[in-house]
Amino acid sequence: MRDGHGPATPTTSTALTGQLAKGPVTLAGTATASPDYLYDVSQSYPDAIPTKLAVRPTARSLATVTSRFSDTTTRKATEARYDCRDYQWPPCIGSVDEVPTDSTRTDYVSTQAGTSWYSDVYHEAGWEQRGTQESFKAGSRATQTWFAPVSSQHTGPGYWGPANQDTWLTLNVPSYGGSGVVTGTRDAATVHSTLSEGGTVLGEGDSQALYVDVPQKEDTLRTFTFEQTATSDADDFAYSTSQDTTWTFVADTAKAADGGFGDTTALPFLQLGYDVATDRHGTVRAGSLVPVRVTPSFDDGVAHAGKVRKVAIKVSYDDGATWRSAPAVRLGSAWTTVLLTPRHGADAVSLRVTASDDAGNAVNQTVVRAFGLR
Repeated sequence: MRDGHGPATPTTSTALTGQLAKGPVTLAGTATASPDYLYDVSQSYPDAIPTKLAVRPTARSLATVTSRFSDTTTRKATEARYDCRDYQWPPCIGSVDEVPTDSTRTDYVSTQAGTSWYSDVYHEAGWEQRGTQESFKAGSRATQTWFAPVSSQHTGPGYWGPANQDTWLTLNVPSYGGSGVVTGTRDAATVHSTLSEGGTVLGEGDSQALYVDVPQKEDTLRTFTFEQTATSDADDFAYSTSQDTTWTFVADTAKAADGGFGDTTALPFLQLGYDVATDRHGTVRAGSLVPVRVTPSFDDGVAHAGKVRKVAIKVSYDDGATWRSAPAVRLGSAWTTVLLTPRHGADAVSLRVTASDDAGNAVNQTVVRAFGLR
């Protein structure tokens, strides 16, 4: 049950029927098109129908999720949080509602055992973002941000990821993901992908996905590169207007012992996650110190991944025309640099990050107009 309306003034059925017996009755009420709070409450009874079906959640039994819909102006998006259960078909069921962007909403979400949720949003200008199926703990607090900088090319549970079956490589990287595991695509974006080995192009196409049967070689543990460029119109979205990412990855292309295809193996595409404290419009203050946190990681279950040893960050204030190094310090699994943004003469920050591990995998990612200056 999804509800964003406040309590109504109670009217007993006896009083109402009594008034109706005397003639027409006018009922008046108020409603808010886009409330700043929402209840996503679910209760399932898989084995039996109980006598009492009333659901009475309490503040302690629900989780609180702050949903942020970033945008440079208020527009429309459709959004849903689906109730997912392993015995349902389809496994995730929910309703799609309209929500204004450039807004923040507080959600109260069910947490009982067996309950998990999947969320996604679709911007009226053609930008879809997908989250992941997750459960919440009673009393916990979380923040879910949509359409926020830094939007970049990375994999996640919302789309199937890069993998191979022997010499058959299936490569897929959505181009406009967000924070954490949020992945996404823009309808009007121009995307081009290229797979190479040793400078030789093995496959390319105007899509986020490639399917290539690479030539066999005696050495089956091989190094490939996958490059993807993505550009979109700044009139639709002001930031992440141009991206160029090249992954260097190691894959084992040995044929299965029985001569057929082997099991699918997830490929070690090194991912970059960004953490920048922008406002709801995707900007930071010009002339201020701005921490930028970059976290390199691999998706769960990939083969031939090593330990990340090197990360380098560069920054541009002229949409990528010139670049300067931004020294970074490693703290745990992340590298952090602090930018002193220019007070005048720039309206956006572009980022270029390179990272590599000790097993031969690497990533080089450029995001032009990664976030804005105000």
